[in-house]
Amino acid sequence: MEVQLLPQSLALPISPTSSRPSSPRRRASLKTAFHRRHAHARRVPRTLVAKCSVFEDEQSGDLKDVLSGMVGARVEELLSREENRGLLDGLERASRRVDQARRELAEIERQEVEAR
Repeated sequence: MEVQLLPQSLALPISPTSSRPSSPRRRASLKTAFHRRHAHARRVPRTLVAKCSVFEDEQSGDLKDVLSGMVGARVEELLSREENRGLLDGLERASRRVDQARRELAEIERQEVEAR
């Protein structure tokens, strides 16, 4: 069996069997220093409740309704912009073509059923 020795810089320090500080005074000073540095870890988290409303007279705190109103207002704003008008017109034309294709497909399926 071959034993390899590590260079001094790579060797791990050997710690005593007990990792406790040797005296109660030293233990207390370490504890205080830790708590001073990590004071934020002791704090109790605060609960924050935020209420918002699209309408000032609305008293509902229902998040779903609030978000729905905000999204609806934003969509209306985007649709009313002139630069988006062309996109909206193209979408309406495509929707009409899809509806027409569905009607034609339903008619073809009906004719196939009658032919059997």
